[in-house]
Amino acid sequence: MLNLTEVQSFWRTVRVTVPDSKNPDKVKEAKFLAKFRMMNRDEMIELTNETETEKDFLDEILLDVKEVECPPDMDAVEGVKANPITAKAVVETYTSVITGAERKNLRK
Repeated sequence: MLNLTEVQSFWRTVRVTVPDSKNPDKVKEAKFLAKFRMMNRDEMIELTNETETEKDFLDEILLDVKEVECPPDMDAVEGVKANPITAKAVVETYTSVITGAERKNLRK
């Protein structure tokens, strides 16, 4: 049975390739959890057209993160937004979910 409820947010795993802190010449795969604001495609298109920077977009969609280590004086969400590698991965993960690409990729 399908139970349609108004979902305000959702969690997804964000996968990212980052420099290896033990060997700077190499990279490693990492992942963390991100809590996103739910919106439909029309709302996302409107938001995309209204936001001038990637950070503005992230300010609107990224609500929380888990499994992110950062310095004690840094907020984890702000750290993810400020890092170009993680910021890009967050945007890609979110757009994949909202546009339906995530479901298409799972079927392959």
